[in-house]
Amino acid sequence: MPFTVRLLIYICAARQESVSNSAPFLASFVFMPNYMETRTFVQLGFTFEYFIPGVLLIIIGGVSFFANIFVATSILVFGISLLLLRTGIEIDANKKRVRKFYELFSFRFGIWVITANYIKVELSQTNESQTMMSRGGQRTYETKTYDIVFVNKSGFRRELNDFQNYNTAIQTLQIISKALTIESKNKVADIRHAAIQRRKDRSCKK
Repeated sequence: MPFTVRLLIYICAARQESVSNSAPFLASFVFMPNYMETRTFVQLGFTFEYFIPGVLLIIIGGVSFFANIFVATSILVFGISLLLLRTGIEIDANKKRVRKFYELFSFRFGIWVITANYIKVELSQTNESQTMMSRGGQRTYETKTYDIVFVNKSGFRRELNDFQNYNTAIQTLQIISKALTIESKNKVADIRHAAIQRRKDRSCKK
């Protein structure tokens, strides 16, 4: 198969399916001949991780437009680019590595994690709370994320990505574990199961 045809198939396949935190999970598997045959892509879509910085840059660029057109245009382009970033997970089974990538106009970039140094991948839960002032007084807002973390023999933990959606996180965990042949552990499910069991035990005692 000519290289140009393979490249077109790859681009179409990579963009065919995407997943966002608010939509049902759809993972994109991309298996291509030669150097791409061991790559697996999980497209997460527009997660708007840099939404606030992007908006601020657009405002700054608009305000400074009359002062310096060149600088203002550069700031505007950079701010818009932050809003157009798509995210995903790229798994290279051949080189035993994985990364969270950012994609802009088919250009992907991100830091690779060499998984040969780790013995398992876990899914854990993080709860954060923020207190904000309002007219009625203080209000506390709680956020919950589901984090995919690699763990080595000494217990060092390297976070790959955090998810807002539990189903997206658990299915990504399964994809990584299968593609890299690494042990996986869903600590969130263990905690939920233990909580359910405690409620059952309390109800039996009444």
